[in-house]
Amino acid sequence: MAFSFDAHGFAPVGAGGTSRGSFRFSHHSHDGTRGATFAGRIDCLLTGGPVATASGIVTRSDHPDRRIVGKRVGFTVYDDGRHDRVGYSWAVDEMPRMKVPACLSAAPYETVKSGDFRVRHVMPPLPVEGGE
Repeated sequence: MAFSFDAHGFAPVGAGGTSRGSFRFSHHSHDGTRGATFAGRIDCLLTGGPVATASGIVTRSDHPDRRIVGKRVGFTVYDDGRHDRVGYSWAVDEMPRMKVPACLSAAPYETVKSGDFRVRHVMPPLPVEGGE
């Protein structure tokens, strides 16, 4: 498995959030005979300390089941220096019926073997009362 993320902002886009960015990942069997690559746009990012959870919509894939395009997937990153972890959520049901909610993913259960994720927790500014 290989992952790359470029995500910024906070909270779900449809709920007034500012999340934006992109993701790419590849998921292949150990022998390389099965698998696919996926790319898409981030639709939610939530952070807390060294942990980030993001979700996004698949916009491109070479997966044989073309119904994956348009589906949401989720990712969680735990930034622990040189010992990062990542979790992901997409195969919770058969692919055509798969429904991963925005901002939701699995615990970061995979150890990152190379690379270094960086999570920066930034809270959005609070709205000013009275519209000023």
